Amino acid sequence: MTVRFELTTRLAELAGLAEPSIELDTPSSLPEALRALITRIGDAAAPLAPGGSLHPSILVVVDGLAHPPAHRDVTLRPGQTVRLMLPVAGG
Repeated sequence: MTVRFELTTRLAELAGLAEPSIELDTPSSLPEALRALITRIGDAAAPLAPGGSLHPSILVVVDGLAHPPAHRDVTLRPGQTVRLMLPVAGG
């Protein structure tokens, strides 16, 4: 199955990709998809994934629903979009 990722501007710059797609076995979990993306990005993923795991401050959104680190063990469906965003600060 194909899972499409959208990376916000700064993440896309770090990764060198804006909207990569990953081919995974069906069914696949969100953590499996994230690991596959980190592997595909390679060394450029180091700032995004220290130690091989996605940095906990990166917001993960699947089809409009946010998944914080403690709630990322979900099964993905073919064609879903996973968006990765840096936290936003303001005041």
